[in-house]
Amino acid sequence: MEFDLEQNKSEEKVPMEMAISEVNTWLDHKKVKPKKREAMKGMIDLLVDAIVAGELSLMEDMKWKHTLAFPLTGEGGSVSVSEITYLPRMNDAMKEQYRRGLKGDDLNTQTLLTLCALTRQPINVIRNLDDSTDRSVADAIAFFFM
Repeated sequence: MEFDLEQNKSEEKVPMEMAISEVNTWLDHKKVKPKKREAMKGMIDLLVDAIVAGELSLMEDMKWKHTLAFPLTGEGGSVSVSEITYLPRMNDAMKEQYRRGLKGDDLNTQTLLTLCALTRQPINVIRNLDDSTDRSVADAIAFFFM
């Protein structure tokens, strides 16, 4: 199977340079040090790719707006969640209300807890994100808070 680079380039909704700039602006706002940026390069690349695809955008207040590739549907097939917003800051007190619904202290549990606090979404919304697309973007954001 041959990959058509020109077709892929035409599918960019946001230029790569702008996407990189947005991620760097957010990382600067969070005061992420160069060593951590290097260690998290894969997560940074994932965020850049999501911006280029038009799925993720940085708002003026440093919140991420994530338009879901696979919106969640409610009863009767209606769309119940089509986008998620991530807060720019978080602390342990923000996690408390979600802690009751989670058992364990492994990485998956901590990531779920972090995502619930960052998005103010119930656990079931986060658990129902598509793994290969929406959840991977969410996890990339969450890992900068862990």
